Order: sequence, then C-alpha cells, then structure tokens
Amino acid sequence: MDSAIFDELNWSEAFWFANVLMIASFVPYWLFGCLFLVLDTTSGMLKYKTQPDIPLKMEKLITVLKTILKTTTVMPYCLSYTVYVVFKLRGIAMSLTPPDITTLLLHLMGCALIQEVGFYYSHRALHAPYFYKSIHKVHHELTTPFALGAIYAHPLEVIFSNMVPALLGPMLFGSSLFTVIVWNVLSVLVTTVHHSGYHLPFLPSPEFHDYHHLK
Repeated sequence: MDSAIFDELNWSEAFWFANVLMIASFVPYWLFGCLFLVLDTTSGMLKYKTQPDIPLKMEKLITVLKTILKTTTVMPYCLSYTVYVVFKLRGIAMSLTPPDITTLLLHLMGCALIQEVGFYYSHRALHAPYFYKSIHKVHHELTTPFALGAIYAHPLEVIFSNMVPALLGPMLFGSSLFTVIVWNVLSVLVTTVHHSGYHLPFLPSPEFHDYHHLK
C-alpha cells in the first residue's frame, strides 16, 4: 500500500472522528437501555415481558453493567481509529453535513441488509460447539435478556458479530459521517428492543429472541 496515503491522515481529525463515533453509540445505547431498565423496575410493566417471572439478580446485573461499560467505551473507541483509516481510503469526507434524503434512505436500507446478513452468519458460526463454548456462551449467560445486556458478550463477539457487520455497510457504500451516526442510533435502538423482552404494541416482538436465550 502506498505510504503516501498514511501521510495524508490527520490524526487530530481521527481523534475527533473516534469521539463522535463512540458518542453516537454510547449515548443511545445507555439511554435506551436505561429507559427499559426503568420499565423493568415498574411492576405494572412486567406483564408485557415475555419472561415476566424470571427477575435478574442484582449481583448479575452489576457484573453485566461492568462488562458493557467497557464494551461501550474502550472497544468502540479503539475500533474507531481503524474505521477512520478505512473511511479516508474510501475518500469519505469527515463532515456532519447530511446527504439528500434519497441517498440517506438508500444507504440506511443497504446498511440494514448487510448487517442482517453479516450478523446472521457470524451468529450462526458462534453457535458451532467450539466457538459457543469459548466465546458465545458468555452472552447466553443471560437466559432472560434485557436491553442493557444486548452487548454483554465476549470481546471477540462484540467486535466481529456486532460492530463489524454494523460498520460494513457504511464502509462499502462510502456513507457520509452524518449517515453513519443516524445508522448507529437506529441499529442500537433495534438491538436494545430485541433484547428488552417487552412485547409492546408499537415495537417488534422480541419473543423469538427471548426463546433463543431461554432454550
């Protein structure tokens, strides 16, 4: 690879990019997760849970929160620098100017499709006996999933099954930074809903995912 490409990298810009990308995932993850956690402590809402009779013990909750604090700060922050290099190689401008609405919607739909395929096959691979025992079993410690536990997982799983599939779309499409932020927020919202355990009229049902964890 031509070393001149790396000479053009702006590391102060990379630092700014890494912080923007981390905040775009950290803030919505904890915001949505904590909102669902409030619902979990409201007895009147438990009837909407697909597993209402299996409360999460406080000791396990603390363990989960300690783990995801790392996976929502250190890991995405470090990965952001690699993403920055790829974005620069793709010629993507580090600008928060939004694209036209058509481009935005097309990129978001493309990102959703790529993430769905990438997550499906990586997740399926993680259920192979070796990978399940050494990596994926951590995530399945939560037989009753809840929103904040969505990325309670082994670091390798977080990177290759959660983060990489979510970032592949923007990298392939050369999406603007604005699009990446919107996509991050949407994908985090969907992930927390899937793990929330709540079957509410205005949200997609998480029943299939609950059963997956339960069994």
